[in-house]
Parts: sequence; structure tokens; C-alpha cells
Amino acid sequence: MFKDRDLADTKREYLRIPRDATFPTLPVPTDFQDYAHAYFIGAKALWEKTGKDQYSGVPYPDNLVYPILFLVHHFLELELKSGIELTYSIGNMTGELTEEQGWRSHNLNYLLSILKKNLHTLNYIPEGSPSELTCELIEDMAKFGMLGESLRYPIMTVRKETREKALGRKWPDGLIPDVAAVIGATDKAWLDFGGLISYLIEYKDSLREQV
Repeated sequence: MFKDRDLADTKREYLRIPRDATFPTLPVPTDFQDYAHAYFIGAKALWEKTGKDQYSGVPYPDNLVYPILFLVHHFLELELKSGIELTYSIGNMTGELTEEQGWRSHNLNYLLSILKKNLHTLNYIPEGSPSELTCELIEDMAKFGMLGESLRYPIMTVRKETREKALGRKWPDGLIPDVAAVIGATDKAWLDFGGLISYLIEYKDSLREQV
């Protein structure tokens, strides 16, 4: 075993960076959407390492399946929250949206319902809004993720009512989705949200110019 002074001598050496070290400047994301894209890029990179077509994801997952699904879930969560923030901001500028939004939720279904409600309140569904396939992906990922909690927290810290909702459910092919299908659907969701977020940003900027 290490003595205290041995630990003091070696503590955090692996984290030390030379003072004369130089690093390339990382681009700073200009909006929330850029962070969301990074999570999906990571999910696709991990998917490449699983063998893609050779691996369906059911019923015996390898160790990369849950990280992939977490990244996809977080991508969808950030895109939904980005859309909510933009619609809420636009609604505040026009006086059409003043209610408190559910920013802290990890429940994809709940976030999707807020986004749809906001778009409806603003009285338009812009071209590129989430398609039926994207909405189905969101609903399926929400089921798998136990309303977003099982991919984020230790199982015993998941709320009792959430665990009870998940108990006894019958899942096709077990608990693990077909990762290839998830990645394919998320590719389409990327395009959906890209169109929606871009439209909302442009619309918000046009409102600012009118002020």
C-alpha cells in the first residue's frame, strides 16, 4: 500500500500539463445546436466500432450499446430543448408565449409535447419541423430510457413512479433496440431538427431587425 507521502508525491501527476505546452484552439459552438450535433457525431463514431451491419443490437448488446444510446438520447434532448428555447424566445418577443418552460426534464416525450405546443401557439409549423418518423424515434427512445432517467442515473435513484411505469412492459426483441435502426432514424432526425432550428433562428433574427 502507498504511504501518505508517496501519494502526495504522485497525486495527480497524470493530470499535470507542462507550462510551455501549446494546444490548437477549439472552435466555440455558436449556439446550442452545435453541442447537440457533437453528441450524435460521437454516437455514429462508436457505432462504426461495433461492426455496423454485423451487429443488430439484439438481444446481446456489447459494451458500446448503452453509450451509443445515451449519446443519441442526449442529442435528441438538446435538439428539443434548443427548439423550445427558440420558440419560447420568439413567443416572448411577440407576446404569444409567457408560461414557464420545462427546461430541466430529461423526458423526451414531455419535451416534444412542449415544442409542439409552442409551435401551435405561434400558429405555424415551419418547414422542417419534426416529422412523424422523428416523433416515433423520440417516443421509442423515451420508452427505452425510462423517461430519460435510466440512461442518466443509478437505477435506485430513479423515481419510484418512473420505475413502476417501466415494470411489466413487453419490449420487442428484449430491452435493447436495434442500434442500426436507431442510428438511421437519428440521421433523419438530424435533418429534421437542422431545418427547424435554422428556420427558428432566422425568424428570431428577423423579429429583432423589426424592433
